Amino acid sequence: MSEALKVELREETGTKRMRRLRAAGHVPAVLYGHKEASQHLVIKADELMTVVKKGGRVVKLNGALTNDALIRAVQWDTFGKYVIHVDLMRVDASERVSTVVAVEGKGIAPGSTEGGVVEWVKHEIQIECPALAIPDVLYIRLEGLHVDTSIYARDVPLPEGAELLSHGEDVIIHCIPARAEEEAPVVATNEPDVIKKDKKEGEADAKK
Repeated sequence: MSEALKVELREETGTKRMRRLRAAGHVPAVLYGHKEASQHLVIKADELMTVVKKGGRVVKLNGALTNDALIRAVQWDTFGKYVIHVDLMRVDASERVSTVVAVEGKGIAPGSTEGGVVEWVKHEIQIECPALAIPDVLYIRLEGLHVDTSIYARDVPLPEGAELLSHGEDVIIHCIPARAEEEAPVVATNEPDVIKKDKKEGEADAKK
C-alpha cells in the first residue's frame, strides 16, 4: 500500500544549509531513476517519520511533482532518533524491483511452553515483486513451532507475484531446548588433617 508524501523542490545544498533545513522541521531527499535527472527535494519531517515508522516502502509523491517512488535508503542521526536524509527511486506499476522486507510472527509458539526457547535468527528477507505491490511487512504463523523445529525463508508466505531472493534454507526463527543449569562443582581440598595432641601427652613429652 502506498503512502502519500508532499514534496517541494530544493535548490540549496551544503552542510550548513541542510542543518538549517532540518532545524526547521524538514528532511532533504533525492529522487532518481528511470534515466531521468536527479531532483533534490524537501519533505516535512513529521510526515516522513509517520511513513517510516509504519514500515512504508512505496510512496506517492505530490506537491511540486507527482511520482510513485520507492524509499531506497534512509539515513538516521547518530542516536537513531531522527531521519536526516532519504533516497527515493522512481518506480511504476510495470516494473519489478528487489527489496528487503521485514518478517514478523503471529501467534504463540508451543515450543515456548514445552521447555524450549524461541530465537529469531533473521528479521527480514529479500524478495522481488511488482514495484507498487511491495508489502510493508511479511507475517509467519508460529503455532507449528515446537522444540527442535525451525521456520525457514522458504516458509514465509509471499504476496501474489512475489519471488523469494533470499536462500530458502535461511533460518528465520527456531525453538531450541533450554539449557539446564549446571550444578556447581564440588571443590576438593588437599589440605592435610591437623592432628591435635592431648595436652597430657604433650606435657609428658616435654619431661622426657
